[in-house]
Formats: sequence, C-alpha cells, structure tokens
Amino acid sequence: MIDSQATTDAALITRVRDGDVAAYATVVHRHMRAAFGIAYHVLQHREDAEDVVQQAFMAALTRLDTFDVARPFAPWFGRVVLNHARSARRSRDRLWRRSAEPAELLETPPALAADRLAEDSEIRSRVHAAMSVLPERQRLAIQLIEIDGYTPAEVATMLDLAPVTMRWHLMAARRTLRRLLAPLAHARVSGGDDATSSLEPEVAGRAEGARTEPREARDVRGK
Repeated sequence: MIDSQATTDAALITRVRDGDVAAYATVVHRHMRAAFGIAYHVLQHREDAEDVVQQAFMAALTRLDTFDVARPFAPWFGRVVLNHARSARRSRDRLWRRSAEPAELLETPPALAADRLAEDSEIRSRVHAAMSVLPERQRLAIQLIEIDGYTPAEVATMLDLAPVTMRWHLMAARRTLRRLLAPLAHARVSGGDDATSSLEPEVAGRAEGARTEPREARDVRGK
C-alpha cells in the first residue's frame, strides 16, 4: 500500500510538473492531515499550524522541480512542513518576548493550552509533563514514529539526521519516558494516589540528562 501511494504521488507530481495544476489539489488532500499533525506537534496551536500547512504546500509547489519522484513524497514534504513550523515558532516566540502587553492579555502559551486541555485526565497531564522535557528531536521522534506512524527512516529525512542518529534519539526518548512515567505506572498498579507526586521534580531534575548524545551520534551528525 505504501509503494502504491508513493507511485501515485509520483504520477500526480509528474502531472503537476506538466502543467496539470488541478492534480496538486489531490496531493494536498492526500497529505493535509499528516502535514497538520507535524505542524501542530511543533506549534501546539491549531490556527498557527493551519497557516504553516498552507505556507508549506505553496512552498512545495514552487519547489516541485527539485523533488526526486523516485523517492517517497511524504518525508520530503514533511521536512518542508517542519522547517516552516520551526520558523513560525521562532517568529512567534520573538513576538511574545517583545510584546509590552501584560502577560494575562496575551494568547495562552502552547504548553499551558495543552495542560488545560488535559486537566480532566491525570494520565494525560503526566505524559505531557514527561514529553515536555524531551529535546525537540526526541519529542518529534516519539510523536511522529510512535503516534503518527512514520518510519524511522522517514523521520530521519524530515529531521535531516543520519539513520544511526535517528535511532539513538528514539531510544533515548523511550528510556527517558519509561523512567519519568514509572511512578505513574506504579500508581496504577498499586492504586495509590501519592505515587505520582514525585514526578514533576524528577522531570525537572532529569531533563538535562536527556540532552546528551553519545559520541557516535555526535560524530555521525558532524559528518
């Protein structure tokens, strides 16, 4: 099915290159949901993510001549979305820092907005707290691979990483999450209410440890 989709993407993009602009509407429809998921993972804000997706589709259309139709379209386009989302986040963060308005009048920051959405679930709140301390590459690796179903190779392409470095980020993220969420798992087994109370300090205390790459990964990335 994946091969069939890739073939269809290649055929559609070839038609677009030949002047069939309407074929691009089909490409947009096929990849809109996945693109929104990537943008939302970075921005944590629906309207911002929607704007980024529109910008990314327009940018991809102007760059289709650089796309190798022998390769899958989804990872290539995912990288376009990711780059636009990161740029939008940097611009938004600069705007927040420069704003002279009182903090309570500003739009709720993404992390707080996500927390409020998860107030009705202690488990979701704890998982969010654990995910928030992961470095961005590790967080995206978990979200895109474990949740959205991309392959490690596809995510490596999106993040511009060597496969071995991608695997290291994924393993490091899994180890960190297992450690930070262990109190929550223990609480669910034992039925206790206090076992998760130590998670927040541990999240803060362990965050730095998740950011150190092994020499092999750093060497590969440097190359």
